[in-house]
Amino acid sequence: MTPEDRGLRRELVLVIALKLALLTALWWFALRDVQVEVDAPAAAARFIAPHPADSPDALRTPQPLGDKHAQ
Repeated sequence: MTPEDRGLRRELVLVIALKLALLTALWWFALRDVQVEVDAPAAAARFIAPHPADSPDALRTPQPLGDKHAQ
């Protein structure tokens, strides 16, 4: 390992450690006390809702693609 490699490794470790420290501080001061209330029935209804392709409109005969007037 060359001295340049050691310097690069040290710099990368320092940058990553600094980023982790800044993200932790940001979370600690800005987001730590944030509470999100979840409405369980609404969430279940959203995930269990029928797929749009299963609707009656999706069962219609598809129209051909392209310009109708270009004949």
